[in-house]
Amino acid sequence: MKESEKPASTRAKLYFIEIARVIGIIVVVLLHTAGLTVPQYQDTWVYTIISPLARFVVPLFFMISGLVLGLHHRDPDYRLDAKRFWQRRLRTLVVPFLAWNIAYMFALGALQGNLVMNGESLFNLTTGYMHLYYVFVLLQFLLLYTLLAKYCSRRVLLICLLLSALSSIAFYAISGRLLWTLGADQHAFEWHLGKLCLAWAVIFFWGLWLGYSPAALERLKKVQWWLLLLTACAYVPYLVMERVQFEQFATYARDYFLLSGLPFQFVASTWILTFLYGREDRIRESRSMSRLAGYGKDVFGIYVAHLAVLMILVYFWEKLMPDLPASLEFLVIAALTLVLTMAFLRLCTCLLYTSPSPRDLR
Repeated sequence: MKESEKPASTRAKLYFIEIARVIGIIVVVLLHTAGLTVPQYQDTWVYTIISPLARFVVPLFFMISGLVLGLHHRDPDYRLDAKRFWQRRLRTLVVPFLAWNIAYMFALGALQGNLVMNGESLFNLTTGYMHLYYVFVLLQFLLLYTLLAKYCSRRVLLICLLLSALSSIAFYAISGRLLWTLGADQHAFEWHLGKLCLAWAVIFFWGLWLGYSPAALERLKKVQWWLLLLTACAYVPYLVMERVQFEQFATYARDYFLLSGLPFQFVASTWILTFLYGREDRIRESRSMSRLAGYGKDVFGIYVAHLAVLMILVYFWEKLMPDLPASLEFLVIAALTLVLTMAFLRLCTCLLYTSPSPRDLR
C-alpha cells in the first residue's frame, strides 16, 4: 500500500488532534506575548506558576506528530514512499524553516543594530532561531521515522520506546547536573543541546506507539482521571525545582530540561490527548468546536510566523497606543497577534494559489 492510499483512520479528520494543536498554539502565543509585554515577567508569581504548567506544549506537538505517523501503520499493508514523503516535507517544512530563519536573522540584526555573520548565527540559521528549534528537532524525528518505517512492528516500536526513554531521562539528568554544578548558563544548554532529538525522543516515540496501537488510547481513556491526578502530582516537584532554580541563580536557565520536568511534560501531554480523544464525537457534533478544529491546519504557519508579527506589533504598540493595565494589554496584544498572523497566512495563501500564471498574462 502506497503512502497516497492511506487507511480510512488517517483520511478522516481527527478533530481531537486538531483541537490539541489549537490549544497548543494559543498557549505558545500567550507565553511569548507575556515575555515581551509584562515588565519583569520572570520575577512575577504568575511566571513561577504558569511557566512550568505551560511546558507541555512542545512535547504535545511532538507527541501529535508521532501519533499521526503511527496511525498509518495500523494498516498492515501500508508502505512508506520515502521519496514522496520527503518531497512533501521539503515544501511544507524545510523551505519555510529556512526562509523564516533568514527572516528572523535579519529582523534580530535590525533590532540589535548590527547583522553579524559568525559561527553562532550560522548555527541558528541551520538549527532554528528562537522557537524554530522545534522544526529542526521535528525534521530529525522525521528522518528517524523514515529509516524505521519499513521495520515498523510492535516489537520494534517497544525497543525504540525503551531506548528513547533512556536517552531522554539521561539528557534531562545531565542537564540538571550541569545546572546545579556549573551554575546558570543563560540558556546556552537549552538553546544549543536542546535542539537534539535525543532530548525529546520518548515523547515522539510514545506518540508513535499511541498511533500504531489501536487499543492504546482506548485503554488510556478508561484511566484519564487518574492521568489527570498524576499530572497534578508531577507538576508539584517541577514547580518546586523551578522556584529553587530561580532563588539560587536569579534566572530560569532551564525551562524544560530539569529531571523533575520530564514526568510532567510526558504525562500532561498524554492526558490532554486522551481527554480530547474521549470527546471526539462531541467535538465533531459541536458546530463551534468543529469550526475551531478547522484552524488546526494553520497551526504550523502560526507557530513559525507569530513571533515576527508579535515583535512588530509590540514595537508599534509602545509608540502609538496609550498605556493600559498590564494584564489587559497582554491579552489584547496576544489576541491581535493571533488574528494578524492568521490574516497574514491567508494573504500568503491567496498570493501563492490565486496569482495568475505567465501564460494567463500573455
